[in-house]
This record gives sequence, C-alpha cells and structure tokens, in this order.
Amino acid sequence: MNTEVKRILDAVSGSTDRNIFIYDESFLLKSLARRLTKNAIENMSVYLDFVTDNSAEGAEFFLSLHRQGYGSRNHATHLRAILYHQGSGQRHGSGTGDGIFNNQEPRRFRLVQ
Repeated sequence: MNTEVKRILDAVSGSTDRNIFIYDESFLLKSLARRLTKNAIENMSVYLDFVTDNSAEGAEFFLSLHRQGYGSRNHATHLRAILYHQGSGQRHGSGTGDGIFNNQEPRRFRLVQ
C-alpha cells in the first residue's frame, strides 16, 4: 500500500476512532477513489490535508464504506447467516430427508408370492 494512502487511512481511522484496516485493500482503494471524485480532488496529498483539516470528511469516508455493496440492506441478516454456520449440531434444513411428505404414511412393501 502506498505510504500516502496509508497516511490518509490513518487520518480517517484517527478521526473516527475505528480501525478501517480490517477492510480489504482493494476495497479501500476503490472507496478512496470514489471520495476523491466526489470531492473533486485529483491529488492524494491534497485529500490528506482535506481529511486532516475536516474531521467530518473522515466520518463520511467511514460511512461510505458501509453504503457500498449492499446499499441500505439490513446487515443483521448477514451476521445471522455467519452465526448460523458457526454452530455445530443437527440442522433442520432442506436435505435428502426420508422421502415422506407431511402427514403421509411410510411406504409398505408388498410381498409377492
């Protein structure tokens, strides 16, 4: 990662008290490019000064990380899916089953003589 980009991300992390380095590097670079475009800034050093002087931009950058991808979807559903797969034990989901529909008697085999 470029040292200038790292300094920008450090400034954003410092202004929001959040660790944004947990995100993928390519995702952070794309998000940074979007913020540069949105603020009509073409140079990384100018954006570094802008983020350092304007703490609201750091907060806006952090919020923009959550607006991308899933938009305004409920992120709790994704967390629920992760927690579901973390557990162990028998699941009541779809599977091969026993071949019997709801309230149906099991098949009886006829013995042919």
